[in-house]
Amino acid sequence: MNSENVDLEKDKILGDYALFASGGKQHIAQNGRKVVVEKIDHEPGEEVKFCEVLFVRTGERHLIGKPALTGATIIAKVTRHLKDPKVISFKKRRRKGYTKKIGHRQQKTELVIESINC
Repeated sequence: MNSENVDLEKDKILGDYALFASGGKQHIAQNGRKVVVEKIDHEPGEEVKFCEVLFVRTGERHLIGKPALTGATIIAKVTRHLKDPKVISFKKRRRKGYTKKIGHRQQKTELVIESINC
């Protein structure tokens, strides 16, 4: 069983869904489902349109893009902006008196998928 099947079974995706790219990553979209993506510059309550749709499944029909489907869009509404937990990077050179500690929190945007158009 490949990793895609395991992920789909774990998330219990049933019915129509699509795969789209945002922020260099691929996400699964399903009507009414919440998705967290890299930060996009839209205010909460605004609609966002994603045109880079890679795969759409509707019923028994599967559409696969090469690399993206032409004319397919996903419309989502921004619900809020949030941050990932802090990641600490610590560097040290032994016997040299060198230490460096850096923290980073990645900014994210939470979306609710409203429609998948193909």
